Amino acid sequence: MAEPILQFEAADLRSPDQPGRALLDVSFRLEAGASVVVQADQPSDLREEGDDTPPLADAAEGLIPCDQGQVLFKGRDWRQLSPFDQARNRGDIGRLFDFHGWVYNLSVLENMTLACHTHPSGSVSNPESRIRDLARRFGFDGVPPGRPVDFRRRELRIFEWIRALAFRRDLVILERPELDLPLSALDICFEMAQEARAAGSALLWITHDVEMVRRTVQLGSIAFVIRGRTWNRREETTV
Repeated sequence: MAEPILQFEAADLRSPDQPGRALLDVSFRLEAGASVVVQADQPSDLREEGDDTPPLADAAEGLIPCDQGQVLFKGRDWRQLSPFDQARNRGDIGRLFDFHGWVYNLSVLENMTLACHTHPSGSVSNPESRIRDLARRFGFDGVPPGRPVDFRRRELRIFEWIRALAFRRDLVILERPELDLPLSALDICFEMAQEARAAGSALLWITHDVEMVRRTVQLGSIAFVIRGRTWNRREETTV
């Protein structure tokens, strides 16, 4: 039996930016091609104002350690990997960031293909062509030239979706996927997410938006809920 892509085992997560806050006893498995959605009752359950580190997403990437329990990526505890192996494994993860997701001295297109050039496991023969093809699905004529500061926020959000899902990744983390996203683009984004699942990617959605939770559950996601520090499996009939 194959190892799950991502597994939290009774993990207590504490943000280094807000040491007094923690998410306790997080436990779930995420298999290849599967989807989990995590709903916070309030936005503040995901992130305190001024807190730049969302513990659940960063713990999934091994960027912050857990106080108790463990977080495994493809069957290995992040803490037991060397810094080189941690970086290499993060090349197998796509991420739609809540915010601060751009390198501002690079163009948008360079940002979107950066992982393909720096992580061999994410390499494709022509990443720029793949990016442009997906951009056209949203009505863009490819990716316009310019750095992130030259774009409107909703345009950047579409390009963030494309960056997260354009290439085959073992895990894709989607933080507050509804944020700044035009409604006209939502159906296309969900189509891309389903295409990623069909290709074997595991999806982890993190949101406080009830409609996003409902829609991901309709597409087969298992739902969990955060209330303050508490982590629970959510009954699908209540979504």
